[in-house]
Amino acid sequence: MSQNNWQQKMIHTAKKNQDNLFQSLNNLNFISRNEKKVTLEDNIEYTEFLSCSYLGLDQDSRLISSVGNELEKTGILFSSSRTRLKHKSFDILTDSLNNIFNAQTVFFSSTHLAHLGLIPLLASGELPGFQFSNTKIAFLLDKSVHASIKINRGMMQQFGSVELMDFSNIEILKEKMSQLKMESITPLLFSDSVCSMGGVMDIVELLSLAQKYDGFLYLDDAHGMSIYGKHGSGYVLDQFNHVLPERLLLVTSLAKGFGTYGGAVALPNTLATDFVKKYCSTYLFSGPAIIPLINASIASANIHLSSEITTLQNTLLDKIKLFDKLCNIGKDKTLNFGIKSPIRGVFIGEECRAIQVGVDIKKLGHLVNVAAYPTTKSGNCILRICISANHTDKEISQLCKAINQVLN
Repeated sequence: MSQNNWQQKMIHTAKKNQDNLFQSLNNLNFISRNEKKVTLEDNIEYTEFLSCSYLGLDQDSRLISSVGNELEKTGILFSSSRTRLKHKSFDILTDSLNNIFNAQTVFFSSTHLAHLGLIPLLASGELPGFQFSNTKIAFLLDKSVHASIKINRGMMQQFGSVELMDFSNIEILKEKMSQLKMESITPLLFSDSVCSMGGVMDIVELLSLAQKYDGFLYLDDAHGMSIYGKHGSGYVLDQFNHVLPERLLLVTSLAKGFGTYGGAVALPNTLATDFVKKYCSTYLFSGPAIIPLINASIASANIHLSSEITTLQNTLLDKIKLFDKLCNIGKDKTLNFGIKSPIRGVFIGEECRAIQVGVDIKKLGHLVNVAAYPTTKSGNCILRICISANHTDKEISQLCKAINQVLN
């Protein structure tokens, strides 16, 4: 076996603890759910803090009822590339997304497929608004960027060099980009905006560097979508006054705060979106989207374009503040304490202990995620807690009581 078989090494390192997690806390099946209560196959009810539907829109009655709209006339899906023939609902959704993002958008079946197709287009130097003349490029990836981007490192190496860096160390990043500019190499920066395992990126500074050193910034705003900004357009556009800046390629998910499914890319103009529709392989050949879920996305978009989205965002913020107030384990042990992010967590450390803590909290009626290697560094496990606007104050209070009881 090759010495560079990173997948094999990762599996061997993770196997024991992942097997333990699979047997004790993961691979659960629910048979029913109501708001944040889920009933598992053993007929025991739990409060879940696992779902990334941060506004609870996935259970909104308007989205659910929209799924059946004209179903007998349209069928479940039309099994052909959208570039050949598609239902009119795709254009309705796109128009709504354009209004949400104040930009031109393209809808994908998933964020993962968006990354897979967009990365080579960006690397080509031909995407309108993202063109460059240098023959050499360098991919600079933040070390905590989502796995759906990291998995594409092999593809990136077909176009240029690839390096994992710590984007929180701005000075080191500046030095690297300055060096690349002197060597006439175009830097392509890849980062999450709201990191899935904690923290938010200084994306204003990252874009400033991209502009200064003739590079481009590619941002995944999956965990920022819906919960920040005008029309729920996300963390990124909230930082730029709802205007998509030059040299920034924005990709997001509709499967978290938005409450439905799929991914979207926001681009500066129709030249760019038409280019994606003509040359992006995962747009052309990834299989058709499911029409009932497109209808649900339209219903969610209508909520985003109303004043209701602000109410939902404020409700979520109140729930986040309540968790910080009641979880008495110390700021240094609480992931994202005081940060306007629905992702909270508890630093545990060693894998076996983290799994046992997760099991103990489950026995008290709550489901939380134990994030272990390879999601985190080995020996740096956390309890990952997703807070939603439709959690009740009592549910959050009871979780905090359970955490305090188990850890203190």
